[in-house]
Amino acid sequence: MKEDNMTDMKNIKQLLIMATGLFFLLGSNKTFAQFDKKVSINASVGYVKPLSGKGKIDIEDNPYFFPNFRYGTQFNGAIQYNYTPKLSFLLNVGVTSMLGFKNPVTSNKDKSAFYIVGVGPEVKYHFLPSKKVNPYVLGEISINNYRGVQDAYDYTLNNPGEDYYYVSPSSGGAYVNMDEVRIRKSARRIESTFAMGVKVGGGLVFKLSESFAVFVQPSFSKIFTKGNEDLRIDTNFLTFEGGVKLSLFKSKSLL
Repeated sequence: MKEDNMTDMKNIKQLLIMATGLFFLLGSNKTFAQFDKKVSINASVGYVKPLSGKGKIDIEDNPYFFPNFRYGTQFNGAIQYNYTPKLSFLLNVGVTSMLGFKNPVTSNKDKSAFYIVGVGPEVKYHFLPSKKVNPYVLGEISINNYRGVQDAYDYTLNNPGEDYYYVSPSSGGAYVNMDEVRIRKSARRIESTFAMGVKVGGGLVFKLSESFAVFVQPSFSKIFTKGNEDLRIDTNFLTFEGGVKLSLFKSKSLL
């Protein structure tokens, strides 16, 4: 009797396992479609376009630094947590390198460089999470470390006026205005400094499979560097990114 009960229990257990397997086999498409990929890894590369102050110089004939770079590159990596199919939270890390500085005083290009490393939380809102093409908007607050160096340069100042003169021995020591002055500016270094920043933007996600997608994303960023005596204005730029999204883990419960 005892052996019969054990055999019955074993048979029931096997039937339950078989029924469960059959349920998932038959309903796999519907069931797995309801699972949300909770954690994703994002990686992207972008083109950076500086804004504000291009070609301008200050009262000491120093060019504004950041806006006079022609372009930059940016690399981003993020961990994304999909709170709901529409709402996601990210921890984003970005590295920006500015290249191709054109000095508005001399009209020459040099090897000046500027670097930004930023990290911060980001929020994304997706409009069509069930579609193959999914538009979204985003907002981010970041803490940024920036540093840079501007090459030394020299230029000619014509008819400089009363600010530039020399003592002429032939005229009995009189002050004589110069017609032309050659001025040399030493290299200046922007020391490593921290500043807060914000970013807003949007984009499109192209879903290629349940676990893999690509995206394009334009955005506007502002880093609050106006108080820096070398930069003197906020650091504003546009970024045009392209990247990939790899979903890693599924939630343990149906939505």
